[in-house]
Amino acid sequence: MFLLIRLQELIYIAIMKRAMLIFCTVICFSCSYMAFACERVFINIEEMTVVEIAEIPPREFQHLSLELTRRFTEEQIQALTGEQIVVFPIEYFSLSQASFLTALQVNAIIINRSLPVNHLLSSSVLMRIHVKKISPENIHLLPPALIRLFSVADMKKMTPEQFASLTPEQIKVIDPQQFSHVMSERNMSLLTPQQISSLPVAHIRALANEQFAKFTVEQLHSLNFEQIKSMLPLQIKALKVSQIEALNLTPEQIPLLGSWWIKALRPPQLQAFTPEQIQAFTIIQIRSLDGEQFAALTPEQIGALTSEQRAAFKADIALIK
Repeated sequence: MFLLIRLQELIYIAIMKRAMLIFCTVICFSCSYMAFACERVFINIEEMTVVEIAEIPPREFQHLSLELTRRFTEEQIQALTGEQIVVFPIEYFSLSQASFLTALQVNAIIINRSLPVNHLLSSSVLMRIHVKKISPENIHLLPPALIRLFSVADMKKMTPEQFASLTPEQIKVIDPQQFSHVMSERNMSLLTPQQISSLPVAHIRALANEQFAKFTVEQLHSLNFEQIKSMLPLQIKALKVSQIEALNLTPEQIPLLGSWWIKALRPPQLQAFTPEQIQAFTIIQIRSLDGEQFAALTPEQIGALTSEQRAAFKADIALIK
């Protein structure tokens, strides 16, 4: 009985080995045939007209070799249809060939997500060359890992409408200093509430004071408390009174602000705080106020001070009696 079972196992193993050999042979033959067929279709590539190129079935482009790809001319590349370019091995393009792609072709590649993930660098070069050709409707389809490879010069080619279409995930991978360098007044004005609320703290702190001052009241409404807490002193000073009010700081949030944040407020900005907000100041925050700030407090703000806050002024106590 044991010998019979053993014999059956050996027969099964032999059959599986034979089947695997046949399978591999078929696959190899198929690959060889497809490569041969591809060579046959494009054997006279230099003599093919743009009309003939456009009429070739898309499947024929899937198995193009590096050598064949490099033989395509500018006119032939630009004649490729959207269906053809989607399966075309774009990672084989030379830099000059990559520059020949039309806006329709670039967007067809993006829409169909055919950027070769195993050739991210070549994909990045391709997209960076053609960044101006990417429509705002499609730019959000670029993988964040590819956006990470963009240089400042690449991003400066982007339109404000393209920036406004970037996803929070794409913006997060941009280097904070690069982000600051490419944020023109127009780019700043088109940032959406979703983009602003998702900005990492490093991106917030990288913005120049003048850039920060360009935020609209509506955009400042979008900042979350972690972003507000991270603001630098000069960024705070750059804001108008209406912008300070737009931060919508609650009495519960104010005690969580660093004393340096309160100290950075200009007198007119401090006057924008409601009596309820002033009453929420901690003793440490009260003591951080200088004479000019204290002198700018309105009667309503002074009247809202608690006994503990009043006592914190010590030398200035006479001013609040």
